[in-house]
Amino acid sequence: MDLLESVTGKTLVRVIYHEWNSVEYTSLDWIQLFFSGEESVCFNIGSDDASIDVLDSFDPGATQKELFELFGVRDVTVKSTDHSDTRKWKNCVGEKLTGYRIEETDDGLIRSVSLLFGGKEMKITAGRDRLEAKAK
Repeated sequence: MDLLESVTGKTLVRVIYHEWNSVEYTSLDWIQLFFSGEESVCFNIGSDDASIDVLDSFDPGATQKELFELFGVRDVTVKSTDHSDTRKWKNCVGEKLTGYRIEETDDGLIRSVSLLFGGKEMKITAGRDRLEAKAK
């Protein structure tokens, strides 16, 4: 995975969660990690709602505009929240990404990505219609 390889050895500086919000539905669809050297990687729930896409960038404003056009309603928003200081991520921020492991489905889609920050591991998985991150 070229994108993850490009940030291996870089220091994690910030973690942003981007949630899809509407009157009826909220889902964590994007987890964006910012690294030293102004590089970022964004994990996105796949179009099948059970896999992960890895993106080199994410623009919440442009995505929100696309959602407006796609669904024709204005109650769909993308809410961005900094999770760098949360209990889950604070021990990884400031650490170098030392490696990663990718788990694939039988169809070759990404089911989960385990990120290794020294002795710490953070696993991002595709759950039912959303992403989940768990410290291991």
